[in-house]
Amino acid sequence: MLPSILGVASKEMRWNKQPIPYSVALQIGWNLPIDVVGAGVYGGIVKRDSEGRVLIGDEWPENNLAPPAHNPIHRTGPYLDYARLTADNRGYTSIAQLIMDGRASKLDALLESVPEANGARKRLANLVMTGGARPLHMCGMGRGGDTSELIKVLIRHGADV
Repeated sequence: MLPSILGVASKEMRWNKQPIPYSVALQIGWNLPIDVVGAGVYGGIVKRDSEGRVLIGDEWPENNLAPPAHNPIHRTGPYLDYARLTADNRGYTSIAQLIMDGRASKLDALLESVPEANGARKRLANLVMTGGARPLHMCGMGRGGDTSELIKVLIRHGADV
């Protein structure tokens, strides 16, 4: 509804060579009218190369339509893999969704489900997401709730402090 009110429902932007409808950009980028950020700014699934390395590109623009990025010092960083955005995940990683839900037991279960062999569990506890955010960063962005149990779970499973 907000995009149609603003008259931008049919506009399209290109960000890191990905075409993105402006109405979707308002949901996953920095939504200035309601002052919130989405998965394109922090906690989203990052674009990776065929070997799993994080790709660096332009951070999300402040106006969601064209550069410059909202951070004049760090204009580039890990960016959203728009092709992996679905209605269910809204662009967020599974671990970010669990942290935003605030249930430490579910976060612990996710981390326990990943083998410790070859450091896989520790890598998940330190997963790089959009904006360079990691799981501990997402805990610091809690919605006013106490995230201390989530933090304890992440540290127990190898999150770097």
